[in-house]
Amino acid sequence: MAEKMSKNQKKRRERLFKLAKLLFYILFALLIYSALLYRFVGWFTSTIWYVAIGLGVVAGVLFSVKFVSKDARVGEKIMLYIMIVFLAICLIGSIFAHINHFFDNGEVERYVVEIEDKHSTTSRKNPDTYEFEVTLNGETFDIHVTRSDYRANDVGDHYIIEYHEGALGVPYYIAVGPVP
Repeated sequence: MAEKMSKNQKKRRERLFKLAKLLFYILFALLIYSALLYRFVGWFTSTIWYVAIGLGVVAGVLFSVKFVSKDARVGEKIMLYIMIVFLAICLIGSIFAHINHFFDNGEVERYVVEIEDKHSTTSRKNPDTYEFEVTLNGETFDIHVTRSDYRANDVGDHYIIEYHEGALGVPYYIAVGPVP
């Protein structure tokens, strides 16, 4: 026989659900933010990102059907659907980016590049970002670096970056550190 839950059990269950939701949001934010460390090369031509978009749309539809209130107005349902699809695409894309890095066992190529410019973005609501503008093989791009590297290096200094082929076939650069 199924017993009814007491008030205390319901409160405890609600608190656990809120805690699980908070932990999920923190993990979600860290996963997406840490995927920004990879500077992908030719990512737009790779089919893996289209798979991420497709999976994000499917996941968005499934979550929307499950969690969007039937009492909500049409405009609210559409906004929630768009928001859920966007978050699902970001999450799946971040997961693919990390899989591409962590399971990459190919040869790593190291390059010493000159820092051409420095950019930083600070905000009270978002984490600070630090980037160096570098040129390698005729291509100029920004690469994310740590705050300590950003402060310790100036324009004209040399910096080490690595080139990886990627386990999913999407090559990328990643910052290593200053030249010793």
